[in-house]
Amino acid sequence: MDVCLSGNEVYGVTKEAIYLWDQRKLRIKQVVRQGLGNTAVRVCEKNNLLLVGTRSGVTYLHSKTDLIGEVVREVDNLVTSVTGICVSDDGNFFVPFSKWKRNACRLFDVRDMSVLNSWPGLHTKLNYPTAAAFSLSAGYLAVGSANGQIGVYSLEASSLDFE
Repeated sequence: MDVCLSGNEVYGVTKEAIYLWDQRKLRIKQVVRQGLGNTAVRVCEKNNLLLVGTRSGVTYLHSKTDLIGEVVREVDNLVTSVTGICVSDDGNFFVPFSKWKRNACRLFDVRDMSVLNSWPGLHTKLNYPTAAAFSLSAGYLAVGSANGQIGVYSLEASSLDFE
């Protein structure tokens, strides 16, 4: 189960459903029964997207206006359960990650709807990722791991190769 805030709304996921709670009216606004083993949820405000990670490693991008919309893209680059999702403040990037597998972290460019295929590279030592955060300008990504270390990675556009 996971929750996230978006203005006056709270999104929550359980294994079976996605919930949208209206804080002003103190009631559930919408329930989407999905049954996909949901594990993580985040909102990408700038692009009106709701990101839902699952036990199978797939992250679903739902359109988000007033309610939870249809799936607009599936990101299936992790092979183990998504344990967290981090979204950049500018809404251009998000990172689904899993603490259950070494280097299980992917960088997704929302503008191009593409995954960075060269990161993490062979020599990138993420260990087992447990947390992630972007700098305010989204120029850097920090990834915390189970061994207590934090890696900081530059997201300079000239060094990125999206598929």
